[in-house]
Amino acid sequence: VNSTCSFWSTDRCKPTNSGRSADHSVLASVPKTGTRTHNNSLRLSLFNIRSLSNKAALINELIMDSKLDILCLTETWQQQNDFLHLNQATPPGFVYFSKPRSSGRGGGGLTLIYRETLKITPVPVTEPSTCEILAVQLNGPTPTIVAVIYRPPKPSTAFLPELTSILINLCALSPNVILMGDFNFHLDNPTNALTIDSRFSLLLWYLTL
Repeated sequence: VNSTCSFWSTDRCKPTNSGRSADHSVLASVPKTGTRTHNNSLRLSLFNIRSLSNKAALINELIMDSKLDILCLTETWQQQNDFLHLNQATPPGFVYFSKPRSSGRGGGGLTLIYRETLKITPVPVTEPSTCEILAVQLNGPTPTIVAVIYRPPKPSTAFLPELTSILINLCALSPNVILMGDFNFHLDNPTNALTIDSRFSLLLWYLTL
């Protein structure tokens, strides 16, 4: 994976009360990885942020107020070598893996912000042509793989074969794989071509994801 080392800003945002609260129903518990001794689960969440530049303070507050351990972001719209807003979004005691978007066009960009006490390492993944992926491993007696994916809305017949290959490789590394992201699939729409195709749902069912 093309991960980017953490760069820290010397001027962090002071906590502010935005009056917003988190929807705790979207927080997931993951298997124990050996990185904690007092709790068997981690608090993990995902947001399609659609530009981090004007939401850095909100993300910082959300992580702290919701006591998150891991926050995954899609569509950060982060440019290469631009870490200001990402550093502002990262609370003290947290670090991140970041994958800026590959072109100057709209959309794209992935980030995983996590507690620095967690033993997390990047997982190398063959770069797909139809989506962006950032994969990491929570190390422990039974490792857990967390994969964050962003698929642009533009249709591509190559996406499902590429996704299948990626997931099979990740599942070979660990029985615990958490797949997160924005796939731009509307499975609640029975007329959607990808819903009618059903291969995406069958793939997740087959791999028990």
